[in-house]
Amino acid sequence: MNLLALLLIQAAATDGTVKPCDDLSSQHQMNVYAYEAYQAADKKLNAQWKITHNHMKDLDKSQDEDGRIGYVEALLEAQRHWIAFRDSHCLTESYRFRGGSAEPLLRYSCLENETKRRTKALADLALEG
Repeated sequence: MNLLALLLIQAAATDGTVKPCDDLSSQHQMNVYAYEAYQAADKKLNAQWKITHNHMKDLDKSQDEDGRIGYVEALLEAQRHWIAFRDSHCLTESYRFRGGSAEPLLRYSCLENETKRRTKALADLALEG
């Protein structure tokens, strides 16, 4: 088993987002596990998005009109750009194993990590105000 793949799987398993996989004997199983870990992180991101979006709506209500875009519009624009960046960045990261069976593992692991970072950033935004 590739050492990098093993480290990525162990890192995903230790933070509790997905139950540890009992069978990491095949690349396919590692790829599936990485995908599931990414999906769990994405679910948390979507929950945090609702909280942050609602917070931005509240800020828009109390903001004086100054001719600039509002909090919600700025948040939506940033999120669209972030998604494009995340997807392109993780595709590039996975190309270290381009065409190989470990390419999906690297891609989903990157997507999971970037999604967790964005979830934290959104949570931080919701605390400001």
